Amino acid sequence: MKLSLSPNQAKTTQQTDGRYPLQTFPVLFGVLHSSAGLAGLLQYPLFEWYKSHQLAPDHVNYFMIGLAVASFIHPLYIWISCRRHGEKGGKSDAIEVFV
Repeated sequence: MKLSLSPNQAKTTQQTDGRYPLQTFPVLFGVLHSSAGLAGLLQYPLFEWYKSHQLAPDHVNYFMIGLAVASFIHPLYIWISCRRHGEKGGKSDAIEVFV
């Protein structure tokens, strides 16, 4: 996986001892707890929808499949835009990081 960082970001995230950068931990922590809260918030309505009528289990399954497919849209868009940028020979002052 290849990430691009601007020179300023690269200077602030460099670690010589191999630890996770402390500056980005609050963002990661917030995203983790927000996604867990959203999953917990949607759990009860999905269970009630599932029990509501005979075809509801199929509807819930289709909804969950739709959410799973929708979660791939943004990474696919990023991948396509990076490929287009690379094909055009676009250069930036960003530093490429291979993860």
